[in-house]
Amino acid sequence: MNVGELITQLEKYDPQTKVVVTTESDSILKVEDLVRVFEIIDTHKTKAELTRLDDGRPSLKYNRSKNSVDLIEIEIAEG
Repeated sequence: MNVGELITQLEKYDPQTKVVVTTESDSILKVEDLVRVFEIIDTHKTKAELTRLDDGRPSLKYNRSKNSVDLIEIEIAEG
Protein backbone atom coordinates (compact mmCIF):
# COMPACT_ATOMS: atom_id res chain seq x y z
CA MET A 1 0.00 0.00 0.00
CA ASN A 2 1.29 3.46 -0.77
CA VAL A 3 0.62 6.77 1.02
CA GLY A 4 -2.11 7.80 -1.43
CA GLU A 5 -3.96 4.50 -1.01
CA LEU A 6 -3.70 4.74 2.78
CA ILE A 7 -4.99 8.33 2.79
CA THR A 8 -7.91 7.33 0.54
CA GLN A 9 -8.83 4.55 2.95
CA LEU A 10 -8.50 6.74 6.05
CA GLU A 11 -10.47 9.65 4.56
CA LYS A 12 -13.60 7.50 4.86
CA TYR A 13 -13.53 7.87 8.66
CA ASP A 14 -13.91 10.58 11.28
CA PRO A 15 -10.44 12.20 11.69
CA GLN A 16 -10.73 11.88 15.47
CA THR A 17 -11.06 8.08 15.37
CA LYS A 18 -8.13 6.24 16.99
CA VAL A 19 -6.19 3.96 14.62
CA VAL A 20 -4.72 0.60 15.66
CA VAL A 21 -2.94 -2.13 13.71
CA THR A 22 -4.17 -5.71 14.08
CA THR A 23 -3.07 -9.12 12.85
CA GLU A 24 -4.40 -12.65 12.86
CA SER A 25 -1.11 -14.06 11.55
CA ASP A 26 -0.22 -17.32 13.28
CA SER A 27 3.47 -16.43 13.20
CA ILE A 28 2.84 -13.29 15.30
CA LEU A 29 -0.03 -14.35 17.57
CA LYS A 30 0.51 -15.66 21.05
CA VAL A 31 -1.19 -19.00 21.72
CA GLU A 32 -4.07 -17.43 23.69
CA ASP A 33 -4.74 -14.60 21.19
CA LEU A 34 -7.45 -14.51 18.55
CA VAL A 35 -6.09 -11.19 17.26
CA ARG A 36 -3.06 -9.10 18.25
CA VAL A 37 -3.44 -5.33 18.58
CA PHE A 38 -0.70 -2.72 18.12
CA GLU A 39 -0.80 1.05 18.61
CA ILE A 40 0.79 3.44 16.14
CA ILE A 41 3.57 5.37 17.90
CA ASP A 42 5.15 7.39 15.08
CA THR A 43 5.79 7.63 11.35
CA HIS A 44 8.94 8.63 9.49
CA LYS A 45 10.47 8.55 6.02
CA THR A 46 13.43 6.31 5.29
CA LYS A 47 15.25 4.79 2.33
CA ALA A 48 15.73 1.03 2.21
CA GLU A 49 15.69 -2.01 -0.04
CA LEU A 50 12.60 -4.22 0.21
CA THR A 51 13.66 -7.89 0.42
CA ARG A 52 12.38 -11.27 1.52
CA LEU A 53 14.13 -13.60 3.95
CA ASP A 54 14.76 -17.26 3.05
CA ASP A 55 11.50 -18.23 4.78
CA GLY A 56 9.53 -15.70 2.69
CA ARG A 57 9.01 -13.04 5.36
CA PRO A 58 9.37 -9.44 4.15
CA SER A 59 12.41 -7.52 5.37
CA LEU A 60 14.32 -4.27 4.83
CA LYS A 61 17.98 -3.55 4.10
CA TYR A 62 18.80 -0.05 5.31
CA ASN A 63 22.09 0.23 3.40
CA ARG A 64 21.80 2.55 0.40
CA SER A 65 21.89 0.73 -2.91
CA LYS A 66 20.50 1.14 -6.42
CA ASN A 67 17.55 -0.98 -5.21
CA SER A 68 16.74 1.31 -2.26
CA VAL A 69 13.41 3.13 -2.39
CA ASP A 70 11.75 5.83 -0.29
CA LEU A 71 9.50 4.30 2.36
CA ILE A 72 7.24 5.60 5.09
CA GLU A 73 7.66 3.50 8.22
CA ILE A 74 4.88 3.27 10.76
CA GLU A 75 6.31 2.50 14.18
CA ILE A 76 4.05 0.35 16.33
CA ALA A 77 4.00 -0.96 19.90
CA GLU A 78 1.92 -3.68 21.42
CA GLY A 79 -1.36 -2.17 22.55
